[in-house]
Amino acid sequence: MDNSLGAFLKNQGQLTEAEASYRRALEIRPDYAEAHSNLGNTLQAQGRLADAEASYRRALELRPDLAQAHYNLGITLQEQGRLTDAEASHRRALEIRPDLAGANYNLGIILQEQGRHSEAEASYRRALEIEPDYPEAHYNLGVTLQEQVRFADAEASYRRALTIRPDLPGARYNLGVTLREQGQLDEAMANFRLSLSAKGDWKESLRRLTTPLVLHTHLEMGPRYPAANLVEARDQDTTSKEQVNHFTAPTVPAVARPESHSLEAGQAESGISKKPRIILIYPPPWQIPSLGDPLLETPFGPPRDRNDRDLDEGFQTITYGLLTLAAQAKRAGHDVRVYNLSTCPWRDVVALIAETEADVYGISAFSGNRRGMGAVAALIRQHHPQAHITAGGPFVTALPLDTLRYFRDIDTAVIGEGETTFMELLDCLELGRPAVGIPGTAWRNGEEVTIGPMRQRIDDLDALASPFDYFTSHMVITSRGCPSKCTFCGSSTTWGNKLRFHSAGNCLDTFTKALARLPIPFIAIKDDTFTAYRLRTIAICDSIIEKKMNFMWSCDTRADSLDDELLCKMRLAGCQMISLGVESGSPQILETIHKQTSPETVL
Repeated sequence: MDNSLGAFLKNQGQLTEAEASYRRALEIRPDYAEAHSNLGNTLQAQGRLADAEASYRRALELRPDLAQAHYNLGITLQEQGRLTDAEASHRRALEIRPDLAGANYNLGIILQEQGRHSEAEASYRRALEIEPDYPEAHYNLGVTLQEQVRFADAEASYRRALTIRPDLPGARYNLGVTLREQGQLDEAMANFRLSLSAKGDWKESLRRLTTPLVLHTHLEMGPRYPAANLVEARDQDTTSKEQVNHFTAPTVPAVARPESHSLEAGQAESGISKKPRIILIYPPPWQIPSLGDPLLETPFGPPRDRNDRDLDEGFQTITYGLLTLAAQAKRAGHDVRVYNLSTCPWRDVVALIAETEADVYGISAFSGNRRGMGAVAALIRQHHPQAHITAGGPFVTALPLDTLRYFRDIDTAVIGEGETTFMELLDCLELGRPAVGIPGTAWRNGEEVTIGPMRQRIDDLDALASPFDYFTSHMVITSRGCPSKCTFCGSSTTWGNKLRFHSAGNCLDTFTKALARLPIPFIAIKDDTFTAYRLRTIAICDSIIEKKMNFMWSCDTRADSLDDELLCKMRLAGCQMISLGVESGSPQILETIHKQTSPETVL
């Protein structure tokens, strides 16, 4: 009974309740293999990949012939980048159930990612023999044929995919590429134009847009994550036909995304959980007009002198602070969703806010997207007047009272590092208390705005929940603060005057978790001054070398925080790039801004 209830709750998106039902079933019957498999399914939907793997393996100890457990284990291993193990799991599932189209499809993805295109082609064709109208299989078959320079065959596959699903992302573009390679330039251009104007389902478009980007200095890193659309184990040992929707076309500009449930894990229906439902948003810079729409002239429209080149990859990458807030709330059992709307047309933002409902909306803003913050807050107030709207980030931290005075739909401003403050705010709202007087916040008091006492900085950074337990990003922060006091920088406003560090061991754990989710082993360490604590940096590098972690990384630091020994260690540990804040070649200007370096030091 609890196993069936768990399946129902999971289908309703109530993942925490579903997990509890499966665990009750296992207390009654510990040898219930299907319940172990379904528990793994639910854990995987929450992004808890290691726990999901353990549940699948327990199910297979009890029932080695449980095909869906092998299949879902393969997806879990795929999501962790363990392609060899994932291949073995999918092949074992197919030995038991050769009719699993999804297992053949995912096996094709693994083979394709390893450059084994002829084997991948065979797997996709087997999937299509089982399910002829499988558009993603036709699409990826086209990709692997394109990789083999078989453009006519690839063209046929793309056309078949588009016949089944005309809005399939990337198919129009790749069809154009194959036509161009065959000299059919007019039709190629027509398909390129269609690829630009194709809208598709707005929810699918939002899902692709609202995931953390993994972009760094024009390096595109995705997509390489299969979606966790899992096969449920049933009491009667039947298997559904949901498969992983995964696209691997190298010619299609794309953003990487985490597993499909990681941004919407643990959603609960209204009234089931007393904990407030939370949506965290990284807003667009302003109300971005859609193609053909007039420029919006509201206070939240684009500035007249805007330069779209200013909105580079760094701006589009969802902020680390938003992910760490979400991680703390998720660890505490809250229902949290996170949306990256940095490039989202305004009409789609309106559709998203109208369709989603939460008790608490949090918005993070730099100066560059303050207009978007205000526009999103006003939109939330229009559609969800009872919701509590809070805002944070560098802009709000620098100007908390002005933020509340100007953007009147925002209820609370979170100042500085927000993990402890945000959790205390949630506690107040959960208990029905007014969200006033909380250290580290500013709030409304009638027509006035009031700022609370300063929040004590977090001393033990290692105690915080890791964003990489739930989300995928190439960006990591291992310390807070900077030893310098440059007059132009707002670091001390956000982090305070004292440098605080994650321990070297914690940094290694963080790197391991981040790399397990990333399609390319590359991490950008975005500390203000990564090498400020020299001995810690050396310990981190030594551990990377000793553990043979073999990944690439970059960091930001200062010229006066480096020496030959440290640089050598960093290079051996995989550092590929260092960004230095040079600021000026003029000694007078460097002295004026208190940079405390010289052109000679930089050289």
